Amino acid sequence: MTTAIYLGCKNSKDISYTLESKIKAAITYSILSVEKVLKAKQPQIIGFDFEINNNLEPFVTQISIVDNPKLIKAIKEKQVCNLPENNKCEVLLDTLQNINFIQSHQFQIRKWNVPKMNQVKYHQLIDEFGQPLSNIKTFHSNRLQSFNVVSQHLKRRGLKNTQIKNNSSFKHGLVYTSTIEFDNKKKYTNQLTYSINAAWPSFLSDKFKLIKSLKEFDKLQPYNNIYNSSFINPLQYQIDFRNLSQPLSKDETEVLNLENKGMWILKSAQGMKGIGIELIYDLNDIQEAIQLKRDHHQLTDKLNIKNHKSYHRYFTLQKYIENPLLQDGKKFDSRQFILVVSSDPLIVVYQTGYTRKTLVDYHRFSKSKYTHLGNGDIQKELPGYKQKVQKNHNYLREEFKSKLIKEYPEYNQVNFDLMEEKTKAGITYAIKAALNQNPNVRKGDTEIISVDMVIDENLNAFITEFNRNPYLGTSQKVLAQFFPSLGQDFADATLALHAMEHDEIIARSREDPFFICDIMKKIYNCKDNVLINDAVGYSYLDHVDIQSYKYPEYKIYEEKDREQYQKDRQQRMRKILK
Repeated sequence: MTTAIYLGCKNSKDISYTLESKIKAAITYSILSVEKVLKAKQPQIIGFDFEINNNLEPFVTQISIVDNPKLIKAIKEKQVCNLPENNKCEVLLDTLQNINFIQSHQFQIRKWNVPKMNQVKYHQLIDEFGQPLSNIKTFHSNRLQSFNVVSQHLKRRGLKNTQIKNNSSFKHGLVYTSTIEFDNKKKYTNQLTYSINAAWPSFLSDKFKLIKSLKEFDKLQPYNNIYNSSFINPLQYQIDFRNLSQPLSKDETEVLNLENKGMWILKSAQGMKGIGIELIYDLNDIQEAIQLKRDHHQLTDKLNIKNHKSYHRYFTLQKYIENPLLQDGKKFDSRQFILVVSSDPLIVVYQTGYTRKTLVDYHRFSKSKYTHLGNGDIQKELPGYKQKVQKNHNYLREEFKSKLIKEYPEYNQVNFDLMEEKTKAGITYAIKAALNQNPNVRKGDTEIISVDMVIDENLNAFITEFNRNPYLGTSQKVLAQFFPSLGQDFADATLALHAMEHDEIIARSREDPFFICDIMKKIYNCKDNVLINDAVGYSYLDHVDIQSYKYPEYKIYEEKDREQYQKDRQQRMRKILK
């Protein structure tokens, strides 16, 4: 049963009966659209913000949960309509009593006209010099292989590649595909950039900052303790060995008190390409190092910490997933992508990626990094890599799904779809956490960010890290099929959105929050993969049933489990060979 009571507008004295009726209809429709995900028997106060145009047409700009203990108490005591501050108390929706504002006012509503928005069409946009913004002619490439697929598509679009020696050479209407410092861009506010070195994405890619942003966002309880970062992020802690004279942090103290069980991974906070990753088989090694810091002693070199420069000696200690889902008996990780196609307003689209399989069979008790780490740069060090890599060890979404369902008959399309849904929900949450740390956005800042994940044998996906400069090369057959399409969609979307003013994007988003999908033709199931469209306050997390999600349980193997593990592994391998 759902009941929605309208308590009036703050400025209700200044609005007409028709305008307020349209507001009530919009609220009723909004409640109906999320009725299935509302928590049963739990009263909630929902605030709706509206903008009113010159024709007195209301547009919803934001919907939020309001924290008002007094009102909650009054609702529970069924006294909400007796509060003096509530100038209205009208039931808009009551599914038990069959009350529905839209149905009861349908004859009035049928007379309303669909509001017309004064849109500036794409081809009409011009800059302050009278030049068409949609007619960007040049771009600069810094030869990073990561951006080749973008640069190649820009050339096909007829844009000219210019040679620029320094950032001060920016020109209006330039598409810039290099990494630049955020501060340098303040002088050039209308540039379109394909990668930046600061602002909110750093709270995703920097592993140290990521932990901080997730933990602080969790404390805010944005989803009323129904959902938080632990649903999709492995247990992880910040470990800082840069200054041994500092007192221990809360995370370091917690690590000291952990029971010595299972495997862990130690990662350099700013490491890339698998550099500096240490597999931790004995947590005592970490605890001993933290104790030395606590007692202001020099560290031993058990963890190879001295290989890192002193200012890079801060790490993420992350729980290793000991029961990964396997492909052909081998461990794999999954690399997905998020495309930041606009920053003002922020629009982020999810792109399904590919899996990366190791080249050796998985064994939990193996001490080889080639067994446990699927990173391509690590696998390249494996003897005989060139011969082994000739066989496909990367799979795109459809092939991965087909192999998964064939190899694991207990799973089906429904299980696969739920895993993807949880993945997108977790990524959206991480983006919101990063924005909570640094909400600064600037028109023209766009980016491709990869998301590395591990999937356990229960189809729980875990985000292991984000990367701001992902590999987009086409050296392998599967990647040559995938990356050019990714680059094309990304380039087309960013060029189109950059050519639109802020108000134009808002107007189009009000008509269709997923209008960007008309441009991004190659994104799989695009309308279900838009994670954020701030133009209309859209968030993927608000449209999935997070109440049904369950916390993943960690499987931990100890030495006493080795014999049984070996038997189970052999049985699994026999099934694969059949």
